[in-house]
Amino acid sequence: MKYLGTKFIGSDSSIFVIDTEKKSVFAVSTERVTRKKHDPFDISPIFKACKDLQNTDYIVSIPFNNFKNVDFSLPTKFSTLFIFLLSSFQRRLNKINLKNNKKKVLHASDNPIIIRLVQNFSLCFQILNKFFVNITLRLLLKKSKINFLRLEYFDHHLSHVKSSYYLSDINFKENTLALSIDGFGDGYWIKAYSVLNGEFKLIGKGKTNKIWNKTHFVCPSLGEIYGNFTETLGFKRNSDEGKVEALAAYGKPDPELTKLLWKAFYIDGLEIKTDRLNVLKFYDMKFLGEKASKAGRENFSASIQKFLQDFIVSYISEINKSFKFNNICLSGGVSANIIMNLAIYENFQLNKFYVVPAMGDDGSSAGAAILSALKDGHNLDWLRSASMPYYGEQFSLTETIKTIDKYKQNLDWEEKSNWEEDAATEIDRDKVIAVFQGKAEFGPRALGNRSILANPTNPMSREILNAKIKNRPLFQPFCPTILAEERDRLFKNSFDHKFMATAFRLDEKFYKLLPAITHIDGTARPQFIDKEDNESFWKILKHLKKINGFGVVINTSFNLHGRAMVRCPEDAILDFLACKMDVLYINGLKVTRKTINH
Repeated sequence: MKYLGTKFIGSDSSIFVIDTEKKSVFAVSTERVTRKKHDPFDISPIFKACKDLQNTDYIVSIPFNNFKNVDFSLPTKFSTLFIFLLSSFQRRLNKINLKNNKKKVLHASDNPIIIRLVQNFSLCFQILNKFFVNITLRLLLKKSKINFLRLEYFDHHLSHVKSSYYLSDINFKENTLALSIDGFGDGYWIKAYSVLNGEFKLIGKGKTNKIWNKTHFVCPSLGEIYGNFTETLGFKRNSDEGKVEALAAYGKPDPELTKLLWKAFYIDGLEIKTDRLNVLKFYDMKFLGEKASKAGRENFSASIQKFLQDFIVSYISEINKSFKFNNICLSGGVSANIIMNLAIYENFQLNKFYVVPAMGDDGSSAGAAILSALKDGHNLDWLRSASMPYYGEQFSLTETIKTIDKYKQNLDWEEKSNWEEDAATEIDRDKVIAVFQGKAEFGPRALGNRSILANPTNPMSREILNAKIKNRPLFQPFCPTILAEERDRLFKNSFDHKFMATAFRLDEKFYKLLPAITHIDGTARPQFIDKEDNESFWKILKHLKKINGFGVVINTSFNLHGRAMVRCPEDAILDFLACKMDVLYINGLKVTRKTINH
């Protein structure tokens, strides 16, 4: 049987297909096909590009099930119209009050008439919302030539934690805390589950309650407020939060801002709650802008970053008082925050700490497929055998050569039986190279199959990468891939982490020896790699170690600034030609630009 989990529309739309007969997985996000980061539309481009997925019977599962739309997370909904009309009515009422010199401006959530209306029509909303979602999904599947046996809906956060648990190497017989931290989803922004022998029990949560904010409703969450800080700094929310995280290392938390944040969120038992008046301050962009100007960009960033990591560590500590866990598995978009993850790792004694590679909403499709297959009684222990998330497409040598030949007027190429050694030599010469091989990674990190590589020992590598390809802020570090055998040598305290989803502290004596991978705070976000993980990538690192003494390379995603990671040979060639990259190694071929003789 084939199970198709899908975040079918909206930012980070994706599919995750589990074939229980072949014991195989195929997964890809829409952005890889359209090359639009966090593509906000639907999954139909995936099926157009991957035609072998069409005309197959699937059980289709979706990672949301709250049709009340309590936090606006439903992509297609009747209640959006009602909320719009309600908001318009509220604005008119406030204008009348102000015109008549009435000081009190009503909030929709304070108005008993509106509350009663919402309560009375909530059931109607659910029915109509589900109807609209079903219609949209059915039309989309028909358009994409997908046959489905049934449609199923699962809780958003449960989908996240199922993905992190069942794709991990955590011992099922040990107590595990499964934590999903997101912007919002099915009425909550955080859910905590105790897990033992595959049995999940909800033990903690934080709701995204609607609050009227003068002109519209907001659903406060720590992830959303981090996004507000991101936007205030002129970055793109739901995309550039990593820039805030990187900038935070250059500053110190502002005491006034920090105090306000601790007033906005508080822990009550194992429930996280918000103080309405204080939390709304962080939805006032003018207020945030003034605070950023006063504190400075670096300190402003440090304030939200330090609060995030301290608050989540405090919450997990509260959980640990009543539920003693041996392991933690993390999921949800906020789990992309590597410094928060480092704080969690350093504050708890764990047998295993696992952050699922596709931690964002693209990964929720994995959990939905897993839930559906488990519901039908399938044993999915085999999912854990794949240590790396190479779930995407791969392309043959014939397809690759055919693509290169389309651009032969601009390119030279040759077969390289020892291309890994050649690649290591070029890296040591300070060349910037790209590697395209095997199945594509699933998730936001390049893990050696769609990667750009550079020399970590050259202090100018960050500037070279930015000048030639990435055009990123200089304060934003690049991350390394490191031989697993080098881990204990280079890092003070770490574990065998393979997905670049947490930072570790580099030993000080390597700061100057590996300057291009070391952030200002002495951390690096590594991928540790063994031979069985990715033999070709491992060979590059082994050759580098022979050359310069370090099995380390800068590894960043194969894409130009503003584009999503490359998917196919055509993408790879076009990105290679559009920048000043030196060499492309694609499926065993070495590709360079033609030398133009004048």
